[in-house]
Amino acid sequence: MTEKDPRWIGAWWLGGLAAGFALLVVGVILLGYPRQLPGARAIREEAIKNGIVPPSDQRFQGRLRDILPATRSLLGNAIYMFQNMAVTAG
Repeated sequence: MTEKDPRWIGAWWLGGLAAGFALLVVGVILLGYPRQLPGARAIREEAIKNGIVPPSDQRFQGRLRDILPATRSLLGNAIYMFQNMAVTAG
């Protein structure tokens, strides 16, 4: 089978391979960023002292194992889900 044959599909899988490689490169770059920006700790402590921000949320600490409970919480939020459906349908 050659490229001239009408049954030729071509290298359709190259798009997925290129997208996967691009995501891998972006992921490695994102891993280089710090967990919090310089000066953020002082600003957060000031906001906690003024009562603007709660001291901590014990349910979600930003760890990998918190992904499933956070996702469950988002999927259980009716307003969030209806907003997503409206954006998707519109």
